[in-house]
Amino acid sequence: MLVELWRGGPLLLWLVQPLQALQKKVKKKMHVEKRLDRYQAFISYSQYDRRSLDELHAHLDHYALSQAVDYWDDTKIPPGAKWREELQKALRNAAIAILLVSPEFLASGFIARNELPPLLKAAEEEGVTVLCVILRHCLFLDSHLKAFQAVNPPSNPLSEMSRGRRDAVWVKVARIVKDRLQREQDRGNESIV
Repeated sequence: MLVELWRGGPLLLWLVQPLQALQKKVKKKMHVEKRLDRYQAFISYSQYDRRSLDELHAHLDHYALSQAVDYWDDTKIPPGAKWREELQKALRNAAIAILLVSPEFLASGFIARNELPPLLKAAEEEGVTVLCVILRHCLFLDSHLKAFQAVNPPSNPLSEMSRGRRDAVWVKVARIVKDRLQREQDRGNESIV
């Protein structure tokens, strides 16, 4: 009789179903844990575009003060710190990448070798969001970044906008960042419960 139950399925189902449910829970937990370490916005920019970075900071800082947003760029590296380690840590923590795209950004060997590869890999494999903000006319549409929908059209870069219109773009970016990081935090809280 036991052999018949084993071959016939009821005993097998009795053993397999709990194992399958446990396997699903473990996979889900592993996926959530993998994502929990991504809690920050990473800003990639060329040093030539510092003014645009300052404008973005002005809008992100409202959310940063209330701890709704945590962002990183190289201005956060303290004197004496090992800057390459700080950069690698920030890249690993990125849930969202804000790319300030200009001719200098696209021409930067450092960005192309050190920042974009891990960000684009994380976008592909882990769902990291990539936001391209077009600062000036450039070859964005001829780059591999064209796969990502830009915040503003490449034909309408920030350099051709009034201060008010640039602020509207930065507000949009700040809200997208806040919403994306809030979703990550909510997922993290779900896994704790």
